Amino acid sequence: MEKLKVIYEDNHIIVVEKIPNIPSQGDKTEDISMLEIIKDYLKEKYQKTRKCIFSTST
Repeated sequence: MEKLKVIYEDNHIIVVEKIPNIPSQGDKTEDISMLEIIKDYLKEKYQKTRKCIFSTST
């Protein structure tokens, strides 16, 4: 899988480049989604032990 390309990030917003052929959000196929990739990135970077919760905007 490609590395997540972060365009901008601060404590209120994260902007990333969407990886081709990866759904933006989960669906019935249960394939990995951009939301899950971003959540994993944030959990790892900031060593979060709790669930990442955020909203999306297009």
